Amino acid sequence: MKNCISNIRTQLQDTYSESEIKELTYIILEFVTKKPLSYILANKNTNLSANEYTQVNDIIRRLKNNEPYQYIIGVQEFMGMSFKVTPDVLIPRDETAELVNLIIHNHSNTAPSIIDIGTGSGCIAIALKKQMSQSSVSALDISSKALEIAKENAQNNEVSLNFFCESILKESLDLHQKFDLIVSNPPYVRHCEKVDMHNRVLNFEPHLALFVDDDNPLIFYQAIAQFAEKHLNKNGYIYLEINEYLGKETAKIYQNLGYHTKIIKDFYNKNRMIIAHK
Repeated sequence: MKNCISNIRTQLQDTYSESEIKELTYIILEFVTKKPLSYILANKNTNLSANEYTQVNDIIRRLKNNEPYQYIIGVQEFMGMSFKVTPDVLIPRDETAELVNLIIHNHSNTAPSIIDIGTGSGCIAIALKKQMSQSSVSALDISSKALEIAKENAQNNEVSLNFFCESILKESLDLHQKFDLIVSNPPYVRHCEKVDMHNRVLNFEPHLALFVDDDNPLIFYQAIAQFAEKHLNKNGYIYLEINEYLGKETAKIYQNLGYHTKIIKDFYNKNRMIIAHK
């Protein structure tokens, strides 16, 4: 296995940092050998089978092409749970976990009805249901393929959700029910910001879930505000992940409708979340 570890590091040194290579090495070996890290560390002198070496080399090839390792192995950990991910859904990120933890902190002693708009892999909705088991949680997405993944993740993580295959941009959208909490991590990256993004995101993650037109970057936040006018219960809350450059503009949408808003920074000290409460 030592030779394999050395080969991984040599092959990836021009594409990844030293810390990334160390993490990827163990991710690859855990995935290929189906053994935990503790076993790998204790058995570095064992040899991989020919089939395992072939798998390792295939993964290395894909990694050198900047394909996210999460899509290669098909899973991503999020808040202590395992989520299936494919190129049909965004890879769950730590910033989104901050949003989920904020909701849990603020509403842990209640049993709210919640809807997650643009659910993707279902990570937000599933994590909320897991931590707030008495709540009723719904998940909405325009992509039927994304909803298939979300449904599978809900089943694998043993939670029950309500699913809606709808577009939040549909003006006539009416789910015929109301919610105490609306949460969303909608598309918010402007095309002009692509220059700052890594090829691992640009070339592999779903653009439908990422990008908005430069001339109307807040289209989804406006749609969510309209949705809330019809579907948010009195004294309800809206929790949003936002574009760090458009915090004030996003908050103003809700302020103009009578909401009290608060912009919250993430652990990188960037404007990343908004709470709106009327």
